[in-house]
Amino acid sequence: MSSDSHDIIHLLPDNVASQIAAGEVVQRPSSVVKELVENSIDAGATEIRIILKDSGRTLIQVIDNGCGMSASDAVTAFQRHATSKIKVADDLFNLSTMGFRGEALYSIAAVSEVELKTRREGDEVGTQTIFSAGVLQSQEYIACDKGCNIAVRHLFFNVPARRKFLKSNETELRNIISCFEQIAIFYNNIAFTLSNNGNELFRLEPENRLHRILSLFGKKLGNQMLPIEADTTLVKISGYTGNVEAAQKRGSNQFFFVNGRYIQHPYFNKAVSMAYDRILPDDYRPAYFIFFDVDPSGIDVNIHPTKTEVKFENEQAIFPIITACVREALNKANIMPGIDFEGADSTLIPSLNRIPDYAPEPPSINIDPAYDPFKTCSFEQYGQKERNAAYEWERLFGKTRSNEAAEPGYGNETAENEEGFVLGGRYYVEKQGTCLRIANLYRAKFQVLFEKYLTAAENSGASGTNLLFPELLELTPKEDSSFSQIRPALENMGFRFEDFGKHAYQICAAPTSTENMETASLIRDFLTDGQFESLLHQPAIKLAEKLARGAAASSNCYTKASAKELVGALSRCKSPAFTNYGKAIWLIIDENEMERLFAK
Repeated sequence: MSSDSHDIIHLLPDNVASQIAAGEVVQRPSSVVKELVENSIDAGATEIRIILKDSGRTLIQVIDNGCGMSASDAVTAFQRHATSKIKVADDLFNLSTMGFRGEALYSIAAVSEVELKTRREGDEVGTQTIFSAGVLQSQEYIACDKGCNIAVRHLFFNVPARRKFLKSNETELRNIISCFEQIAIFYNNIAFTLSNNGNELFRLEPENRLHRILSLFGKKLGNQMLPIEADTTLVKISGYTGNVEAAQKRGSNQFFFVNGRYIQHPYFNKAVSMAYDRILPDDYRPAYFIFFDVDPSGIDVNIHPTKTEVKFENEQAIFPIITACVREALNKANIMPGIDFEGADSTLIPSLNRIPDYAPEPPSINIDPAYDPFKTCSFEQYGQKERNAAYEWERLFGKTRSNEAAEPGYGNETAENEEGFVLGGRYYVEKQGTCLRIANLYRAKFQVLFEKYLTAAENSGASGTNLLFPELLELTPKEDSSFSQIRPALENMGFRFEDFGKHAYQICAAPTSTENMETASLIRDFLTDGQFESLLHQPAIKLAEKLARGAAASSNCYTKASAKELVGALSRCKSPAFTNYGKAIWLIIDENEMERLFAK
């Protein structure tokens, strides 16, 4: 059948199709790191070095001591669907390797410049193979070490739109470190190093799994991890779950692995969370590092390009096993759920209304035959002093009622208090003309401190308060790389830090009004993934908001004097009526509003 000149469907050129396919596998620099390191692991490497420049934008280099490749394999490996891992479709359900599709090197080469140096154990010389935008440029014999040395340069150089939408170097580095952690946790028998722009971030020697976790996430976890274990016909579970101290509001360390592969599984996460029911507050997340060993035929890895989503054949049966083994670890550590009195079964609470098993003695009744109920007597006779209503009003409210106000509801005038007063320790009420003004003291405190901290961060002029006992700030390498980005802004606001070893600092001074806060945990909160991303765009504003929220929350009970002082400081703010996040600080109630409220 001949084609029509009006046909609109056509085949894409190979280079365009390659770039589209690459987008499924290579989303950002961390995707390249993941694929190359997994290839090194599958090659049997015991040492893997990762070298970055500009967080992977300029260079991603992975060097290993694995089995290496022949000259012909070094070219074939960059062809689409070229793999040594599977041969037939059934092999997809019996995987024992990290990679299997044969798409990674092809996709990486399509959007970058790639140089591969490789040599096998018995070969006298190795080969150097160079690709650019997926096209073979050259191949020659060279002298090189056993294994593979692959360098990926100028990622997305031929796809400007993709390169434009990469995040900042700081964010891309955090993504790479997250990917690195996911691999290094399980493969604790492999030595890893990771560096960026010549700065070594990680140097990990072969070690047991718990020590590897501590090397990655800090030694503070050492006393917070509880071992878990379960061995059933369906699944073998091992690993660690955290105690209460390891839980965090956000950015908690939560890792699942199945047969050596990091996965994300919300359903299994719920199983872990159920074990912490009534142990952790609702807004806290437990930490865990849980490893599943299952029959490869019982899972399907081939459902997502990143291979982080895995389907289990028996996930509903595995769910209660996870909950049980985590709960057992908590019980062994004497971590028990609190008693829910509101939700407790009423049958478990003994009733006080039932008839007792014994008959108590009836109370005796004493009668005073001299008592005359019709005889008048004074209060003094019974040790009491007669008090009139005016006295009681003055005792309770501090002011004698006027005659007009003595009968509530009938007078035309009400007593007016010209002085403001504090209500419930959280609100300041004052009269202004014919209106009542009510200030939310938390919001007032927030706005005063926010403007103060923001001015300090922008003008580099704040002097902090020296801490009587300096607080230790211990960070993971990932947190430390982010901390260096916000440290200048924090110091402008009044913090002062002193180096205290690798990835550790002493907080010697803090901004005014934050001395009683846990400043170390506050700073670590800045460094969580979601928080840090927002800090990069408006660091001064976001830091000022966070500090002001924490300091305002610590002041939760005001006296009349402190409230008046705060209201005076608020009046000098640039925005005395609304907080920076748009909430009203003052509530105005006039006579019309009163009428409306009472008419309801």
